[in-house]
Amino acid sequence: MKRFIFPLILLVALGFAACEKVIDLDLPESEPQLVVDAWYTDEDTTQYVKLSTTAPYFEDQQAPRVSDAIVTLRTFENEDLIESVALSEDPENPGFYLIPEPAELGKGYQLEVDAPGFDPVRSDIQEILETPPIFDIYWEASDPSFEDSLAIYKVFISTFEFPGEGDAYRWFAWVDGEYQNKPENLYIANDLLVDGAVLPQFEPTDHQYRFGSEVRITQCRINQSAYDYLALLRQQTAFIGSPFDTPPAPLIGNMKFINKEGQALGFFGASSTSTAEVTVGL
Repeated sequence: MKRFIFPLILLVALGFAACEKVIDLDLPESEPQLVVDAWYTDEDTTQYVKLSTTAPYFEDQQAPRVSDAIVTLRTFENEDLIESVALSEDPENPGFYLIPEPAELGKGYQLEVDAPGFDPVRSDIQEILETPPIFDIYWEASDPSFEDSLAIYKVFISTFEFPGEGDAYRWFAWVDGEYQNKPENLYIANDLLVDGAVLPQFEPTDHQYRFGSEVRITQCRINQSAYDYLALLRQQTAFIGSPFDTPPAPLIGNMKFINKEGQALGFFGASSTSTAEVTVGL
């Protein structure tokens, strides 16, 4: 009987192969939508507003950029408009509109975009709130994982949280000069459990680092609308690929149509910052 086992397995495999059928999904294509992506801070560095459009789901290419838009940044003080600046498009980077100066603490900023082929949109006013300083940044050794025997480290900061419930925070991370921009690198938190607390050992990134990595952390205090948007964005992008995925939900940003109901995609956020750097293991 043993001599028939291999032919039998081969016949079963061929049977399964014969049952395969390629199904091409004919999905309807929706009209492109405008996407606004901008985070404005008090850092003295190059900052810009990025405009693009949505693209078909199965298209493996970069989202189309939007050029020749009229992009206006308005500055408010005590809810009074004090300045309007038209942003110029970067000639070397189509779809990127340069912001000429850093944001200022205590002022509010509003973005308006009138892009060719799209209805004009305008954000709410994003106030630059004071961010608690990072007093110190340091690393600690951590146990290697089961799959990786190399030494790993965690990075902590020392900071505090302003008294009064309702504050929210965002952290940006750079490793060896490279901005960490994957869905799992979207680090946010609110003060629900730490209101008014001193935080001498706070881990903002929940990430493991290698010896010699140069890590830079920027801490930002954000408003509730920014926190709600980023929390939903993280749920829809980072927590996927398992039976316990978050159900799909629309990403409600703050770029609303001026002349009708509805909105574009994306978000215009603004914040002050506090930054610290450390070389892991040294």
